[in-house]
Amino acid sequence: MKIAVVMAGHLRTWNYNKELIIKGLDTLIPGKKDWYVCYWESTTSTDYEIAKFIENSGHNIIKVRSVKHTASPLKNFYIPWCTNLTRASLQVCTLYYLKNIIDFDKRKYEFSNNIKYDITYNIRPDVVYALDNKSTTLLSMILNDKFENFPLQIMGDYVINSNSATVAATSVDDLLQMTGYFSSDILGLTYLNFNRYHGVFQKGTIRGGHCTHAILPHYLFSHGVHSRYLDHLHRDRHIFVSPKLTRPNIDYDKLVFELNNWDGFHYRYHFWNYEYENLWISYSDEKKKEICVQKGIDPRDYYLET
Repeated sequence: MKIAVVMAGHLRTWNYNKELIIKGLDTLIPGKKDWYVCYWESTTSTDYEIAKFIENSGHNIIKVRSVKHTASPLKNFYIPWCTNLTRASLQVCTLYYLKNIIDFDKRKYEFSNNIKYDITYNIRPDVVYALDNKSTTLLSMILNDKFENFPLQIMGDYVINSNSATVAATSVDDLLQMTGYFSSDILGLTYLNFNRYHGVFQKGTIRGGHCTHAILPHYLFSHGVHSRYLDHLHRDRHIFVSPKLTRPNIDYDKLVFELNNWDGFHYRYHFWNYEYENLWISYSDEKKKEICVQKGIDPRDYYLET
């Protein structure tokens, strides 16, 4: 089985998360993985440092690239297609802009080397993954259940289902997607649909069409990509991994303790603790900058002017 990791976004808490990210991904599916990394230029780290860490972790770094803020068509926060006219926030646009760039590198590598990735982890530098002793068993059950159908599917801690009874509750975060070799290419092209007049987001109706978490499922619906999930105990699915967004103000000692000691029940129902998130949101820009500088994080990673 060939596995790729596509990591895109602002680096943010990457230096604090990187070992936890590697551990989480390797726990789910052990073995070498090919990494593709694309991030907004930042003093938080460098191409060399990122590549060296990934190689020292026993993985292959195929491509790592930074993108200058000044080179981005997104540098103007008020460009028309980045408003509610497209139901897409700036953060969503910038993330999928980078994913589009790096996914093209991945497809070129596949074509040049006559390979295809059976599974691609689509991740962010500021997210870690909670697992328990059932996670790998559940994932194995999911993968071994007609795995030949997975190329056009996606899985993660969410449900994508076009069934009218569940579509209102459909939610897809940008925290983790595991895709097949067709669905990975489709996901990588999401950015191209941010079109003011003809993009799929103009037709979005889920949650009124203005919810960030409704953007991706609508895009995937329109391209025939559906989720792969187990009908086992937890409503109509079984969560095998729980992504957690980390902010610079988080207590990492507490986080590591929780990751190492909590069971699956807590992951699903109690792990999403908004204590640090709510605090971070409440801080002034000056306070956020101060914390970023203390933690060695480039304030630009959080749209804070330096």
